[in-house]
Amino acid sequence: MIARVARLPVQGTILPRLQRMLSEPDSNGDDVLKMIKLDPGLIGRVLRRSNSVTFANGSRIGSIEEAIARIGYHEVNRLLLESVTHRLLARPLRCYGLASGVIWRASLVCAFAMEMLAEHTHRSQDTAYTLGLLHAVGMIVISHEMEAEHLSQPLLGNPFEPDLGERERMRFGFDHAEIGAELLRFWEFPESMIESVRFQLNPTLCRTTPKLACLLALARWVRNRICAETGWGDFEAPDPYLMKLATVDEEELNQICEVAEERLDAAESLAASW
Repeated sequence: MIARVARLPVQGTILPRLQRMLSEPDSNGDDVLKMIKLDPGLIGRVLRRSNSVTFANGSRIGSIEEAIARIGYHEVNRLLLESVTHRLLARPLRCYGLASGVIWRASLVCAFAMEMLAEHTHRSQDTAYTLGLLHAVGMIVISHEMEAEHLSQPLLGNPFEPDLGERERMRFGFDHAEIGAELLRFWEFPESMIESVRFQLNPTLCRTTPKLACLLALARWVRNRICAETGWGDFEAPDPYLMKLATVDEEELNQICEVAEERLDAAESLAASW
């Protein structure tokens, strides 16, 4: 299954390369522009964002060069992430019994939570946001392969319950975290991000980036809580040991839940225009 990851959309290979360019202070603008032009959908989003109320200031532009200069590389990076992951995650996951858009919304919540947890712990918010958006890509691969084998009936029950990984391992011999890590490796993401995705279900086993893996596990808790409130799944109380490692308490997690849900509502309104 891992060997067939290349069947998924090629835009994912653009993501880490362009992110590296955007994160470098002395990035070559021409190189960034060439990379962006590989993705027509991203060009459209950059132009729409540059002409939005937030950035336009009463004047509209039609040039991608002007649009990038107006909104800045940080916003381009955010749009890139949304562009690539929306294509991957907006599809239905029949293997998990999920309708179109459910895992996309859940991944957005996880990304928002990761960004806030990263700010709290003085870590890279861009890296954290990316991890949150991509944490469930292994589910895409599994569902894609099951559908290719004409297994369209849900196989795994509720995907937002804590024992999902165990059920996947019983069915396939691996879980979506392992598959997601291999997909990120295929896309040439940094090892720290690969290992954080790999150990998101068992963060205390991570030896290379344990704190980042713990943050991702807590962001999944936020995701599950909000999913439960909207009828998508169920959740348990946060693990006190993980909160200690991440230096957050339950009150702070509750606040993150509130903000993440507000941001989800705003993001869904924006996505409706895509």
